[in-house]
Amino acid sequence: MMKSQGVVTASDPDPHVQENVEQTLRMILEYSTAFSEKTQTLVHGLQSHHDLDCRFLGTMLSFSDFYKSKKDLTKPQ
Repeated sequence: MMKSQGVVTASDPDPHVQENVEQTLRMILEYSTAFSEKTQTLVHGLQSHHDLDCRFLGTMLSFSDFYKSKKDLTKPQ
């Protein structure tokens, strides 16, 4: 017996699946925002720390665009 293989598409998507996807995306956005805010707080705290190694770590992290705030990224250079 030979089975056919292919992509199965549903004509009517399950509304519960769509709700779950939307809820998951909202949660990811919330977690992403919270992570960015906490990381920025950590970087700023490291930059003013009394330990030179901590300050150096804060300086190195501040060079990464990933840890910069969105307003810092939109400033013209």
